[in-house]
Amino acid sequence: AGDVGVSFAARALEADLAVHAANAEVPIAGAVLPRGSFLVRAVENEGDWKTVEARVVRAARAAGVRTVHRASTQLTPDPKDPETPDLGGGFFELLARPRVALVGNAPVSSDTYGHLWHHLDTEVGIPFSLLDAQALGRVDLRRYNVLVLPPGGLGGVLAPFVDTLRDWVADGGTLIACDSAAAALTSGNLGLSSVTLRRHALEDLTPYRIRAARERDSREVEIDEAAVWGDPVEASDEEDASEPFAHYAPEEVPEEHDRWLRRFAPRGVTLRGEVNEDAWLTAGCGEEFPVFYAGNNVLLTDGSAQTAIRLAPADQLRLSGLVWPEARERIADSSYLTRESLGNGQIILFATIPAFRGYHKATGRLFANAVVLGPGLGASQPLGW
Repeated sequence: AGDVGVSFAARALEADLAVHAANAEVPIAGAVLPRGSFLVRAVENEGDWKTVEARVVRAARAAGVRTVHRASTQLTPDPKDPETPDLGGGFFELLARPRVALVGNAPVSSDTYGHLWHHLDTEVGIPFSLLDAQALGRVDLRRYNVLVLPPGGLGGVLAPFVDTLRDWVADGGTLIACDSAAAALTSGNLGLSSVTLRRHALEDLTPYRIRAARERDSREVEIDEAAVWGDPVEASDEEDASEPFAHYAPEEVPEEHDRWLRRFAPRGVTLRGEVNEDAWLTAGCGEEFPVFYAGNNVLLTDGSAQTAIRLAPADQLRLSGLVWPEARERIADSSYLTRESLGNGQIILFATIPAFRGYHKATGRLFANAVVLGPGLGASQPLGW
């Protein structure tokens, strides 16, 4: 468990251990392991249990994991409650070994490229290949199942072989794009993703606001028993079901006003993010999450893509740093982290750089989850890939 747990998973997978990730809290040996903890079963790996344990301990020590729990049974710790997660049930999902490539060289931003490089190398401890952006079209992407696109002007580089990239994702690849690289993949640009930029959705922002409202309201469900079990005639006298969301509809925002709002984009602040606990990308996160944010790319989704981290409403958005009211108006309720399926693969977009200067550990964890867990939890690669 913990952030070092992702590093353990990366090192264990590299050592050819079969590793599972927990999709729920799991009680074991007097403790409760959080969602996103990792399990290695002796029966699924070569050698006797002592040999497997030694390999697990080596990977754990290399990752800085302090505690490894040993279990002698996979049965539920509470036989009276069959719903209690156990080590032998369907509460663990098998991971796939990541084969990672990171794109660099012009027009990639050397600064933010370095942030991602450092996080993969030092924080996660996962091997990866460096690909030259200028020669990306000549690379056989089948050698990799994770491709990371750092910020930079990659739209023009990717455009000539966007169909090749789409096919690679559909075959089981995990494409991770950050900041301006994420913006380049959106529906109004290269169109690899269904996610759109706010500036491309100004004609009608209502569906995106309603989507955010419904997600937020779904976390605190209140059932009106009278409406559920009451007389249908009485229910028909109530207001239309769409009315509760009418107040989320914003006034029309013209392009000129949006350009004005972009002038107030934050240069580096910490904002409040709301966590979707049903998303595997948020393993290790609580209900709320500090998000590092810089720039003016605002991601919106109508539900075609899953929002793993959504930014809070304007009046709750700021945690630290200078956030002008104009910036709050534009950024509030938008998607910070999205994931969507494409064939057997997936596209993961970060609105801003997630591993900023090696100090923002929170969003760095999300990036590590995307790289290490993605090939197993969000994609399915063909055999021999």
